[in-house]
Amino acid sequence: MTVSLGLIGAGRVAQVHVAQLQGLAGIEVVAVADPRADAAAHLGEVTGAAVFSDFRQLLNDPRVNAVDIAVPHNRHYEVASAAIAKGLHVFLEKPLAADLTEATALVALADHYQSVFMVCHNLLFHPAVIRAKELLRDKPLGRLTCCRAWSRGWLDLAPGDFRLSREATGGGAWVDTASHLLYVLEDLVGPISDIVALVACGDSRLGEEDNAAGMVRFDGGGTGSLQISYSDWDANSSAGWPAAWHLGYQLSGTQGAMQIDLAPSPVVHLQTSEVDDRTELEANLDESFAGALREFVDAIENGRVPRVSAGDALRTFKQVWNAGLTRSVP
Repeated sequence: MTVSLGLIGAGRVAQVHVAQLQGLAGIEVVAVADPRADAAAHLGEVTGAAVFSDFRQLLNDPRVNAVDIAVPHNRHYEVASAAIAKGLHVFLEKPLAADLTEATALVALADHYQSVFMVCHNLLFHPAVIRAKELLRDKPLGRLTCCRAWSRGWLDLAPGDFRLSREATGGGAWVDTASHLLYVLEDLVGPISDIVALVACGDSRLGEEDNAAGMVRFDGGGTGSLQISYSDWDANSSAGWPAAWHLGYQLSGTQGAMQIDLAPSPVVHLQTSEVDDRTELEANLDESFAGALREFVDAIENGRVPRVSAGDALRTFKQVWNAGLTRSVP
């Protein structure tokens, strides 16, 4: 079975998706929709796909049996719900929506129609995270005591980037990025029982907070901290995202420690009294999208729930949203 994909949204993330889709078997981009004519035409030329200005035209294209949605957060519910109601399989950029009401409604709709619905928790498919999970299988760290996760750098935004708008994003850096830290921590460590966050807004180019700090407690014991910033400058900031970005996780336990760096260079380093295992990986962040899209295609072909289920995505969204309720931004 070939998945005939319609791409809704032709911005920066959509271009990353397209670059990874071109190396995947069993899927073909047949249509692109974006009201920005130049952006849509560019991806149409790259993929050889038909081009539409309205996503509803794409949904009515009889060739399309699945869609990849990469639009601003506040349009996720509108676009994804229309695609689900058409019986199409849906791959949706995170987060589910711009608020909890829409996110909950979207998951209920996906459960009702039972097509494959997957939110792009792409870092689960990053080679460094996969390697870390393999090493943690035998519990070399003992009982987890604490962990750290961070995603920070200087993010240059184009004048038309939707992240400049509070309404379009549903928040700022916390809403846009915290999910990536949380779902990986839960995958590696286990369920999070409690979460709180403090956010702040400096001389920001975002519509809302540009930096945040979170604290979590795990069901199995142990605590963790999260650091997020879109306005951290350092000597390499001119290299841009992701070359100058710092993204990683550090786990500490009663018997050992592990550091997992995804950017700027992917490394997994496990240290215990008996082991010192350092793995440097030839991978980049974009490759994690290929893994996520491959999982989506396989779920369609085999008629199964994808690894990131609708319920999984809603759980992570609630964590981000409920912690964000503590925000106080001047």
